[in-house]
Order: sequence, then C-alpha cells, then structure tokens
Amino acid sequence: MLGADRVERWVAGFEVRHGVSRVAEWRGEAVRIEAADGASVVLHVSYPPLPGAADAEPALAARLVAENASAARDLGVLLIRRAVVMRWRC
Repeated sequence: MLGADRVERWVAGFEVRHGVSRVAEWRGEAVRIEAADGASVVLHVSYPPLPGAADAEPALAARLVAENASAARDLGVLLIRRAVVMRWRC
C-alpha cells in the first residue's frame, strides 16, 4: 500500500522500469495500467467512485487516485451501547 503522496512517483517509476504504459481499464473503484513489456498494476481507489476516462494517461490516473486518497472526508460515527442491568442478591 502506497501513501497518496507516493502514487504519482511510483507510477512514473513503473513506466521507467517497464516502458511506455497505457490505462488498460478504468472502473469506478480501480484503474489498471499496462506497460509495453506486459507488466501491469492496479491502483485501487480509497473512496470510490473515481471519475475519469479509459483513454487517460497513466500520470493523470495516478494523480486522480492520489487526490482521491488525500481528499478531506467527513466521517460520522454512531455508537450504540446496550444497557447492562445488574441485579445483586444479598
């Protein structure tokens, strides 16, 4: 798992190691990138859906995934506690 601040750099390194890449599949929850040598990587989105297009460049896909992961989110928590009744016998 990569931090949001490292995704773009990792994808750039992937292209250096494996050759020219292309976005092979773009779904709302993941982006699959394939390189010229057949290697592939799947970037999973932290908070789907991820808007975009299948014809996007890998660098753009990496930037959008990183922005999605680092975006501020509001989180609500509902805590329900079951009451415990204790009876003491003396």
